[in-house]
Amino acid sequence: MGEDVIMDQVIGFDLRVFDPQAKAVTSPTGDTALTPGDPGYESGFRNRARIVGMGAYVDLGYAFPYTLTDNSAESIAQYQALSTFSWLPDPRSQLRATTLPGMLATTSQRYFQFGNYRTYDTWTIEYERDGLNQNYEVNNLIDEGLNGIDDNNTGGVDDTQELETAPPYPYPLRGFQVIVRAFKNGQQQMRQFTVSHDFTPE
Repeated sequence: MGEDVIMDQVIGFDLRVFDPQAKAVTSPTGDTALTPGDPGYESGFRNRARIVGMGAYVDLGYAFPYTLTDNSAESIAQYQALSTFSWLPDPRSQLRATTLPGMLATTSQRYFQFGNYRTYDTWTIEYERDGLNQNYEVNNLIDEGLNGIDDNNTGGVDDTQELETAPPYPYPLRGFQVIVRAFKNGQQQMRQFTVSHDFTPE
């Protein structure tokens, strides 16, 4: 059995994942390394600040809110390929936006309508043999990713392009970090601490 840890006066927390391709760049003063999530990182990256390291704990899809210099496909592709977890999840995972039940959607149009969720999931191949058509917007086939037929006539039998679903991020998770902020009544101070854990094979 695991152990539960209960803490009161918690005012916020942040959960980040380790991104081996996240780039650390120099700050404008040149004496500090900035990683995704640090103030000034976005402008430093856009201004081609010197890269001084690779790998950092980041928020999933951290580059999506960045202000693009233009809305061209090339500019968007640059941010999508920035690092392993820099962009939104694969839309085929159906974990990128919420679908509301009819009653909630009609009575409260603003209920959870912002979408663009970031979710990590280890995924399962069972979605490809559950008898349901998860990509009904594309075709009327059911479980074409594991039916033994080359349905799209390219890439061979049951290639990855035939799969109905996909993991939100098709990369292994090598570590995560939790940052917790709490208020201490006795001292009238805010305390912040960080807990990290890695899954790196020995």
